[in-house]
Amino acid sequence: MTFTGDPNSAPVLPTAAEAAVAKISSRALESHLENHPSGESLKLILDEKEGKTIDIPAAVLPLLLAILQQTSSGNTVKLTPITKELDIWQV
Repeated sequence: MTFTGDPNSAPVLPTAAEAAVAKISSRALESHLENHPSGESLKLILDEKEGKTIDIPAAVLPLLLAILQQTSSGNTVKLTPITKELDIWQV
């Protein structure tokens, strides 16, 4: 699955291989969230030999789980940010 960050780009469906990986990952993340409801962050290992990691904040883990679950079903996902400022129609 490709994500360009461009809101006008065409959606790209995940391949069967990507969906399979997403299914395994979503199950592992779901289990982690069930067993650690206190909201612990996760560390993503980028390069084990070099020790490169990324910290994933606990606040985004439910969203990441939803993305993985949709991807495992063969769906593409589009994120729409909600900004701090209100638009005129929100007032």
